[in-house]
Amino acid sequence: MTMEKFEEAVQNLTFMEVILKSAVVENNLNVNGHHELPLEMTFQTYGDVTGFGETTLSPKEEGNEDEYEYIYITSLGQRLVKKEDNDELIVLAEVKAEFVAVYSAERKLDQECLEAFGEKNVMFNVWPFWREYVHSQCQRMGIKPFPVKFLRSGKIDSPASNDIIENKAK
Repeated sequence: MTMEKFEEAVQNLTFMEVILKSAVVENNLNVNGHHELPLEMTFQTYGDVTGFGETTLSPKEEGNEDEYEYIYITSLGQRLVKKEDNDELIVLAEVKAEFVAVYSAERKLDQECLEAFGEKNVMFNVWPFWREYVHSQCQRMGIKPFPVKFLRSGKIDSPASNDIIENKAK
């Protein structure tokens, strides 16, 4: 992937919207009326662009060129886990969602442009929607919102099955 292809995508794509495609929320905490989280717990976060596609939209008037719509599917999740004495992780609460980011362009972009844009930029457009979604779902579960960190590189490292990432809440 070249920086030129990424720049070409940035110059040609116009952000349209982010749509919630699917979601799962799970609360395994004993909710007893107060909003504090347990002291001995850790947060895990994952996310990635899992696919993209193209649609050719019909011209609005005869003689106009086609317009193209590009969609990117992102998968994100954050969970609150507690490590047991036997090193088993117990999921206390979890929020997962798939979002579709929609962009338009006046010309067809090649695969390399779309891949570069997906890798470097899409998550930045989706992240504010994700942050708001996590916070609102935590409120609905009756718990203090999970800390959703700032997105710095456009890509989130997925944890291995028992790796603990993010920061410990104390």
